[in-house]
Amino acid sequence: MALRLSALFRGFGSWKKQTKDKKEEKKIPIIHKNNWIWGTTYNIIVDSGKAIIKLSVDKEEPNTGTLSGLSVLPEYREMWYGSEVLEEAIKLAIDLGLEFLELSVEKIPENEWLLEWYQKKGFSKLPDCDPEYTEFIMYLNENEGNKGTTAEEEKGDTTET
Repeated sequence: MALRLSALFRGFGSWKKQTKDKKEEKKIPIIHKNNWIWGTTYNIIVDSGKAIIKLSVDKEEPNTGTLSGLSVLPEYREMWYGSEVLEEAIKLAIDLGLEFLELSVEKIPENEWLLEWYQKKGFSKLPDCDPEYTEFIMYLNENEGNKGTTAEEEKGDTTET
């Protein structure tokens, strides 16, 4: 009996080590760039397609990026993959010299948690304009120390001085 328990614990220990190693092993994200007539899109993929997000930059608004299509495979939800792919998109936007990131979330009951999640990630909710979508924005100019403020707050700060 002791021999069986010893073998069981040895097996558990190696499984635990393998699980820890897999979680700590960070893979480099894959970024697919597509140039279009209207602008550029970047598809950011983490960990062999477990999560993906699209960053679009329109030629008419070269300082603003639009995030869309955040997707995580069902078996990897409630893990770090959504946060990881969003962080990679934010890093890319900063590297591209963008000032703002914007995104929209459809107003349906299943998305209620998502509204709070984006706010925790540094996005600011814009005033309600669209009856079907909630709009968010993130200010990326870290030099000013205003990451996460809205454009209206920025305008308010500059007009008061």
